[in-house]
Amino acid sequence: MVQTAPQIQGRVWRGGTAQDDFEFDKLSDYLAECDTLVWADLCDPDHDALCGLADELGLNRWAVEDALAAAERVKATGYETHTFFTVYAADIAPAP
Repeated sequence: MVQTAPQIQGRVWRGGTAQDDFEFDKLSDYLAECDTLVWADLCDPDHDALCGLADELGLNRWAVEDALAAAERVKATGYETHTFFTVYAADIAPAP
């Protein structure tokens, strides 16, 4: 099996205007700015990418481990600084 690196994309908005300066390792810096919104999209993230996100945002490491578990139940867990949602994506199979 060939392992590919996760694709990480994002966008920063300041004062409602999209910016071109998104860098994954600066998420916490962007969030500290007033009137700033950040979107990070991790496509097919691996363990290291999710742990990097947890570290950058100060997320609970156990919550990230739950997100990686194949059979973890759907839930919302409240932490002091955030709420972590564990959910699954659904695919629609084409008709036979």
